[in-house]
Amino acid sequence: MGRTRRSRDSRCARCLRSRATGVSAPAADSTAVPGSREAGTALAYNTILYRLYLRAKTPFSATAHFVGSEASKFKDVIGLKIDDSGRILLGQKQGVAVFDEKGAFARTIPAADASAFFIEPPNRVVIVRKDNLIPDGAPAVAVAIPQIGRLPKPVEEIPAALTLSTGEKLIADHNGKTVIRLTPAGKFVANFATVDAERLARNSMDDVAMSDRDSKAIVIVDREGKTLGRISASGPGYQFGDPADLAFDALGHLYVLDGNKAAVFVFSPRNRLIATVPVGKRPRALAVDNAGRLYVYDESLQRIQVFQ
Repeated sequence: MGRTRRSRDSRCARCLRSRATGVSAPAADSTAVPGSREAGTALAYNTILYRLYLRAKTPFSATAHFVGSEASKFKDVIGLKIDDSGRILLGQKQGVAVFDEKGAFARTIPAADASAFFIEPPNRVVIVRKDNLIPDGAPAVAVAIPQIGRLPKPVEEIPAALTLSTGEKLIADHNGKTVIRLTPAGKFVANFATVDAERLARNSMDDVAMSDRDSKAIVIVDREGKTLGRISASGPGYQFGDPADLAFDALGHLYVLDGNKAAVFVFSPRNRLIATVPVGKRPRALAVDNAGRLYVYDESLQRIQVFQ
């Protein structure tokens, strides 16, 4: 009986993950050593699935955990991210505050009038200021688009940027209402997508989600810029008021933070709404860690709160 039940439970776990991600999931590695990286990854994946599909009515609850000290107050926030080492990175106009994986303050990377920031391998912070990409500890790189018979045109307003797994960069050009592709060194390659993107996010397959400033829809493309899907501004069970930020979890679910609705809408890899999570009063930035916990910067609190 015990063997039969364990076999059935194993099959159910694989089916659940397959239903969540839209792809067949491999059987769990029975050789994974407790405490190993593989065991940690398996636990994180199962936590995400349990939260979204088995605890679906209330998948997230606010915790008493805030990032930073009790006296920490943050203003002029431009973004929130978590790197591969688990560090929590809060972008502000005056720089990026770095916290360790437990939320303790570590250091600040200074900047002036930053509009965005992103992470490039190996976990290096790159701050965006006007038409410059400024890697931590390295020289700034100017971003410009070549023009026939004229000087290159600087990309002067960049609200979002990210790095693909290839090292290439995607830059949201607000004035041009496009997203452009750059080489790892920051040289222009080509237009990537005709979207006036306010925020960008990518998953482990290099699929890219872009929030369209004009339509309030979310456009999803592959690493070549080919459209894979679109989440309209309204649909069954939701209507975006202000899609302020985007993030993917490790299994490809897309989280859309809506500042007006004070909620995070969670979509399956097939772009179906599966959860709505109330978060604070004036949420402005969002990050998701490897275990699917939500980190939300709330402008009314001026703090980062954790939901799990």
